[in-house]
Formats: sequence, C-alpha cells, structure tokens
Amino acid sequence: MTRTALACAITLFATSLPGPALAATLVEQYVSPVSDLDGHRYVIYSAGDFDNPILWSDARDAAVSAGGYLATITAAPEEAFVQGAFAGSTIGVGVTTWIGLSDAADEGTFRWVTGPEAGQLLSYSDWRTGEPNNNGPTGNEDYVTWANYPNGPAGGAWNDVAEGEKVWQLMVEFEPVLEWVSGTNPDNGHTYAIYRAGSFENPISWFGAKNAASLLGGYLATVTSEAEEMFLQGAFAGSNLLQGVTAWIGLSDEIVEGTFRWMTGPEAGQLLGYSNWLTGEPNNNGPTGNEDYVTWANYPNGPLGGAWNDAAAGERVFRFIVEFEPQTIPEPTTAVLFGLGLAGLGAIRRKKRAV
Repeated sequence: MTRTALACAITLFATSLPGPALAATLVEQYVSPVSDLDGHRYVIYSAGDFDNPILWSDARDAAVSAGGYLATITAAPEEAFVQGAFAGSTIGVGVTTWIGLSDAADEGTFRWVTGPEAGQLLSYSDWRTGEPNNNGPTGNEDYVTWANYPNGPAGGAWNDVAEGEKVWQLMVEFEPVLEWVSGTNPDNGHTYAIYRAGSFENPISWFGAKNAASLLGGYLATVTSEAEEMFLQGAFAGSNLLQGVTAWIGLSDEIVEGTFRWMTGPEAGQLLGYSNWLTGEPNNNGPTGNEDYVTWANYPNGPLGGAWNDAAAGERVFRFIVEFEPQTIPEPTTAVLFGLGLAGLGAIRRKKRAV
C-alpha cells in the first residue's frame, strides 16, 4: 500500500476503548465481540431516555469523546455482524441507535459523515421498506438510525429521521488502538506496531488480527531471523512495557498439522526456519481446541526460554503485531510516537474498505 493509499493520521485521546461509562452522558448498554472482518468493535450507548432523547449532532460529538465515531456500516458483512451482535434474541428486537449517515449537506444524497469514511457517498444500504422517505413528525429527515431487525418484518434496519426525533441511543464504532511502536529495524527498514483490539473478556481472533493488519497497511509480523526477534524484544522489552505482553503474529500450521509456515506478508507460504518457542511449545494443547496459530510475547531473556506459543484462533489474545515495510507509515508519525513514548494514546486512522 502506498503512502497516499494509507493516508494515515494520528488522533490522540486519553480513553481509546469503551468502559462502563466513558462520558458523563453515555451509559454502556451492549458491547459487540471484536469483528473478524477488520478488528473493530461496536458499543451501543444510551444518552437519555424516551422523554429526553439525544440529538444526532450531540451523539456524533459524544462518540468522538469516547474515542470512536458513530458507526459507519459500509458492506453487507458488516451489517450482518452488527445484527448478529445485537440480535433480538440478545437484547430485544427494535433497539434503535444513531449511526453516522446523513443527507443534510445535499438533500437526497446520503453520505457517511463520521469516521474514516467521512465524505463518502452511500454505496451499500439496508433501508427499511419505504425508507428513506424524508417524512416525519418533527420535520426534514436528514439523519439515519439503525435498528436490530436481523430478518424481521420491517424489511431492513435503517430509517431516515429528523435530528430532534426521539432517539436516545447511539452506536459507536471503535478501531484497533495503537499501543506501542518500534523504531526502524536497521536490517530491513521495517517498523513494528502493537495494537490492542479487545480486552481479556473480549479478545480478537487470529483471523480478525490478520484482516485488521492488512487494513492498517501492513501485515501480521513475520519474524524470520534471530536478529529480527532480538530487535522486537529490544523494542518491546519488559523495561518499556509490562513483561509478558502477548500478540498474534503471522505463523500457523493450519494447512498441515505440525508444519508451521508464515501466512502473511512477503513470506506467505514459506516454511518456518528460525523459531523462538517457549519451553515445551508448540504443544497443540489448549483449553479452546486445536492450536494452529502463534503468539509472540516480550520475554527477552526470561525464565520461560522463548517468546512464541501455539494457540487456538479464538484464545484470549487481545493484541497483535503489525509489520510495516518502508514508506508505509509516514516517518513523522513513527518518530513522534516512539520518541515521546505515547503508549496507549495513539490511533492510526485508516480508510476502511468494503468487505
């Protein structure tokens, strides 16, 4: 991916992932799993009650203050994911939330106006039957709500409404959060970044990490030599962050059991040569089933005898390492974050593709 295609920007904020109450006016209602499509997660917040709704503009600002943005649902798989996450069997059919879609700038022409898609014309949609109709009790209907009707009688999930209609919930979309970034590896010119996309209760799968890494402009790290391993251990050593930070890398034996190969980046398909397994690993023995994917941990010279462990795709791993080739991340971004040590405060915003 070129520098232009990546179009990275840095947004600093104190709170990057949702908690029980991220802002005085927001109360967390429902939280999705982390999506395997792109590593995103979605949270439905309430910000009032039926007699005290939240304006769309206030919902937009509240989403940003929470570290995310009003959700942008740009493809059928994403709509299916949020419907599944917030299905009627889980939270009751008909929960209605603001999302980041509007035709306020040009009547009848809907655009995404939040997140990385801001300014993009609507392509995919899931309108309810007869919508959008610009016909409501409170005036011109320039903003859009989503509702959890997975296969319901309403024929879709979206509805255009006026900003002042009685909507008191909002759906906030959160991207993977950049926690730590390395300097430049002198051997290959590559940069490595650790992202967080979940919590211990809400991990990211290996597949979600793989897809998220690609969308961020890199790939799950491929550690093919002792020198590269030592560079990573030095960059993310226990003295810089807590020892034992675990993250997905691009290694797997899913194709042939017991035969590990790199699955990502330029090395995709290559059989494993160099390795740095923890003592007793790989053992294909875990609580969640067959262990076909590999994690890395920052044990530079620790008692566990290595850094790598085979794990199941859905184990409790909520970080991943992205490897960026030269020119993928703008140099000022890397230099600023690395030099200031802004752990947990950076977020590289990437342009989300339809999936």
